[in-house]
Amino acid sequence: MSEDTTAPEVTDNVEVEPEASWQEVMGIDGDASFEKFNTPESFTKSYRDMEVYARGAMRIPSDDASDESREEFLGKLSEVEGVMRTPEGYAPPPEEAGGYEFEAVEGFNGDESVGALKDKALSLGMTQAQANGIHSWLAGNVVANQNEANTSRETSFNELKGLWGQSFDQKMQGVDNTINMLSKDMPGLANMDKTAEFATLMEFVGRMLGESGPTRQDPRSVMTPMDASKSLNDLYQKYEGVQEGDLGYPAFAARRVELQKLGGRLNFSMDDY
Repeated sequence: MSEDTTAPEVTDNVEVEPEASWQEVMGIDGDASFEKFNTPESFTKSYRDMEVYARGAMRIPSDDASDESREEFLGKLSEVEGVMRTPEGYAPPPEEAGGYEFEAVEGFNGDESVGALKDKALSLGMTQAQANGIHSWLAGNVVANQNEANTSRETSFNELKGLWGQSFDQKMQGVDNTINMLSKDMPGLANMDKTAEFATLMEFVGRMLGESGPTRQDPRSVMTPMDASKSLNDLYQKYEGVQEGDLGYPAFAARRVELQKLGGRLNFSMDDY
């Protein structure tokens, strides 16, 4: 009996039903969550991996979680590289620069600098605690520098008092007189810090101006009465024996009147010396 090897007749225009996808078979076709899985096996593997990840993942404690749960979460979180644990009492930056509040620092008064610091803190996104810490540090340095400068100033003036002795007050009055006179041409001079070094300079300038002759309009603005009296003694010694009509008498007489005005002694004669 021979085998029939005749091929079956192929009928044209016969539509073959496409094989249903595994999503259709499971009734989950149309769900975008499953479209990326080509086979049930790929979905199963992905789900298994997700379970492993979920068991090791950290869950944020709920609002009603216990303190122990929160501490456990924060402890795990602090072990993650690149993650910083939120400091206790953390508060986000204020919405406006005026929202920062700084603790007062004794001896510091810098309203303008405080406003600038608040603006800068806000632009950097600093917290209240961070901004206050920077303010306290800066203000403390300013106060320390001021105290150091005041101590140095006091020490310098004590040394100057020792140098000038009993004439200190009179010389300081002369310093003020010199400053007042020179301020007419140099207005900023009166606003300069009157340190011991500055006072010494002005005292020297006053003596130099006094020896060259003060202005007739303001003869008492340069020398103290004591200095004027000393200069008057020196003048009589320099012109000893000079008489009216002598060549040097006019200069002597003019200078004598100026020194007498400065010394507050206009009614006396050469016999007083």
